[in-house]
Amino acid sequence: MPPPCYVRGVRRAVRTLVLGVVFAAGCGETEAPPPAAPVARPVKTFVVGETSGRVLRWPGVVQAAEHAELSFEVPGKLVALSVTEGQKVEAGQVIARLDDRDLRAQLLGAQARLRQARVEHDRTRELGAKGIVSAAEQDVTRRQLGEAQAEAALTRKAVEDAVLRAPFAGVVARVAVENHQAVQAKQPVVVLQGAGGLEVVTQVPERDMAQAGDAASLEALADRIQATARFDALPDETVPARLSEAATSPDPETGTYEVTWRIEAPEGVNILPGMTATIEVQPVKAAGAAAAAPLEVPAQAVWSTPDGEARVWKIDPKTLAVTAAPVQLGEVRGDRVQVVSGLAAGDEIATSGVHELSEGQVVRRFEDLYGSVERAR
Repeated sequence: MPPPCYVRGVRRAVRTLVLGVVFAAGCGETEAPPPAAPVARPVKTFVVGETSGRVLRWPGVVQAAEHAELSFEVPGKLVALSVTEGQKVEAGQVIARLDDRDLRAQLLGAQARLRQARVEHDRTRELGAKGIVSAAEQDVTRRQLGEAQAEAALTRKAVEDAVLRAPFAGVVARVAVENHQAVQAKQPVVVLQGAGGLEVVTQVPERDMAQAGDAASLEALADRIQATARFDALPDETVPARLSEAATSPDPETGTYEVTWRIEAPEGVNILPGMTATIEVQPVKAAGAAAAAPLEVPAQAVWSTPDGEARVWKIDPKTLAVTAAPVQLGEVRGDRVQVVSGLAAGDEIATSGVHELSEGQVVRRFEDLYGSVERAR
């Protein structure tokens, strides 16, 4: 018969084994975790009835509304440079002078030849009246007089061109030469900026230019556009901007259109030419009280059912769930298509991933994910 201590040890081992089996069975009966909630799909969106789903922005550079790069019309050596950078000048004020001694000598010679030509012309005319000289000889002296007059006028202008004057009142923005330096004709000497306001020059893509629509005049289009200017150096300042110039042919290299905006610096704010700026344009307002233009949506927002019926994904503003909305399409204009029926102004639709969406799927605005676009509601 086994000793009592051995029996007690066996019993403890059995109890431990039974508890382990029960515990293992209990762990196997635990419920699986609930499935993860579906992730909202990010999509780009468009609000129907707006010129675009966002505020349009174009980078630009500030420049003086009136500015000029001044240069001499004749070559020579500088003998006087009368201005410095930042100096204010009046219209007609002398900016610089060239050594004009050679030009004045040429003018004296041209004037002497002119006097001689005039004497010869008068003499042959008198003799011609008496029949002593022929008409051909009179024609020669008449031509010589004309050539002498032209030579004298050109040399006189060259002497005048040896003095560079300010064409308008303003500020000397840059001096490009040193005094006593030899300069060539048309070589920049100074850059003059007028005091008549500032402007921002932007390069606008053709797609954005097309959205401006037709206007009777540039002034009429400017009245329809709400624009402001922001400046990298002055992040807290916003200045109203007005359309002043718009190129009608694109840059051959970039394919963009140069558009200029007039601005007025607020009192106490130092906005200078050369600063970088951003023009922000709200959606273009409809002109006058004319009938509303047909609604347009990006062409990539439209998809077709197997039966060939056009649809767009309309987004519920509260749940952000998409619904396939049937639409009747009209004319195609570039990357936009007119919607005759099926949508109303203010409806928000998806414009990306339209072939991957399904009825009732919840989406998330691409703009909300990255915060790079402001919606113009």
